[in-house]
Amino acid sequence: MVKITLSQAILLSIWICIFSFVCSVGSDVFDHAPQNLCEFCAITNRTSRTRLLYENDTTNIIAFRSKDPDCKKHYIITPHLHIKNYFSSEATCELIHELQRICHEMLDEEGITYKRRVLFHIPPFYSITHLHLHCMACTNDDESFLSSQYYINKFMEFASPDIEDKCPHTV
Repeated sequence: MVKITLSQAILLSIWICIFSFVCSVGSDVFDHAPQNLCEFCAITNRTSRTRLLYENDTTNIIAFRSKDPDCKKHYIITPHLHIKNYFSSEATCELIHELQRICHEMLDEEGITYKRRVLFHIPPFYSITHLHLHCMACTNDDESFLSSQYYINKFMEFASPDIEDKCPHTV
């Protein structure tokens, strides 16, 4: 049996992430599901039992609760159109801004005043290849320094693209 140290395991994990990212840029190597098998397409097409919290027929955007929430309030906001990810040309600034606006509107309607996390995942740090915004409101209980969720959320924030780089003057 081969024994590795913690630092070797961390280094190996970093190299795997870098390799995955390099391999996935500009290719479909790590895409998990084609459009006809996409979990979010099933939700937008109403072939899933997921309850919608928001739907706009004009913009074709929906919102629903995350099935695996990272915070007390964790919504997924996504367009009907199957857009691969944040870097796709179909992910226009207008769409990005609208997804953000809907997130803040939903949290405002609930009177949320605590920490908001509004972010996208980028390749290879996503499990569903359909553009979606994570709209979260995290309490101190959600993010205690002693909880693993705190570190998961920090990583999600770190691995999220800077929206200002793509779309200046966001919501």
